[in-house]
Amino acid sequence: MISTRMTCSPGRSTRTAARARRRSPVAEALRLGTLDARLFFHAGMIHRALGEHDRAREALSRALALNPRFHLLHAQVATSVLAELQARR
Repeated sequence: MISTRMTCSPGRSTRTAARARRRSPVAEALRLGTLDARLFFHAGMIHRALGEHDRAREALSRALALNPRFHLLHAQVATSVLAELQARR
């Protein structure tokens, strides 16, 4: 039987390790200076899901600033989620 349990280094919880893995491809692309509105949109949605609302606002704002019509559906989602996050301030 194959184990589906994640392994972690000592002192790190499974949840923390999972968060680090989810963030790393986005963090790496952003670190490299990628200017892709779709990337910032997805980064913003990930940050929102993780409860990192300030970072979500920054990423979604950047996506819309780069190209307010970057995707037929995602641009509308970014606008509404950003408005929701701004209202929470």
